[in-house]
Amino acid sequence: MKIINCKLCDASFKKGEYVMKISKTGNHFCSLKCSTTYNNIVAPKKIGPPRECKICKAIYVFGKHKHKSKTFCNTCLEQKKMKKTKSNSKFFHEKVGEFRVVNNERPKWLNRTSICAFNRKWNSHLLEYACQVCGYDKHVELAHIKPVSAFDNSETLGTINSENNLLVLCPNHHWEFDKQNLSLLEIPQRTLCSKKRTIAKKKFIKTKSEKTKTCGCGSPMNGGAVKCRKCWRISRRDTWPSKEELQRRVWETPCLQLAKEYGVLDCSINIWCRAYGISKPPRGYWKKKEFGKL
Repeated sequence: MKIINCKLCDASFKKGEYVMKISKTGNHFCSLKCSTTYNNIVAPKKIGPPRECKICKAIYVFGKHKHKSKTFCNTCLEQKKMKKTKSNSKFFHEKVGEFRVVNNERPKWLNRTSICAFNRKWNSHLLEYACQVCGYDKHVELAHIKPVSAFDNSETLGTINSENNLLVLCPNHHWEFDKQNLSLLEIPQRTLCSKKRTIAKKKFIKTKSEKTKTCGCGSPMNGGAVKCRKCWRISRRDTWPSKEELQRRVWETPCLQLAKEYGVLDCSINIWCRAYGISKPPRGYWKKKEFGKL
């Protein structure tokens, strides 16, 4: 073992002679953090030239903002993947007649709910949008413009569950649309503005109420607190009785009765006694006093 210095921070550390012989660069680091920072300074990550998406013609940079493809942007790449999963799906080209009752018989694994299940699976990206009517985004449903019952038995599940035949609605407006209380002309078109808030906005951007507050003393406070923990303890300590008074009262009245008089819990009396170093009456003291056995 030899004592050598780190290439970045110049800190001394031990390293084996065999490991030093094997190293190709001859650079030695005390930790992984030092090695990564040094390599990022010497050989930074190359960012390629701006590229144009072949589908939407949007300009993006490969390797930046998690762009993984050299020909398509992230949004177009996701859509292509969804189309691929649909086309490769076993039931995408299945006909609706196989899902309907024929001669009062229906296969056990085929039913009406399975069509809706395929719909939500294939068009899961539409669930990121809010309701097209009211903008409610907690829970949305995919409603068919042309109902499933209106299609012939020769139609495939892919045509029924296509994006052009779907609306993103909340449960209330979905019910109104199915009962024909809401017409198609009253529903606005689906736009990117109606999309839900992103995960980054939900998780990482703090709202005004979530911002950290500071106490009068300068220390941080919790969400709905009025004072910090130190100031709260000091203010509580101001309400404490004196040591002489508490020592006298503890041996005169029981702990529960004393706590009611001071307007606190009985455990607070125990805390005060521990803080002042006052000894409390032992267990069974008040019963013995009641029967005059002391």
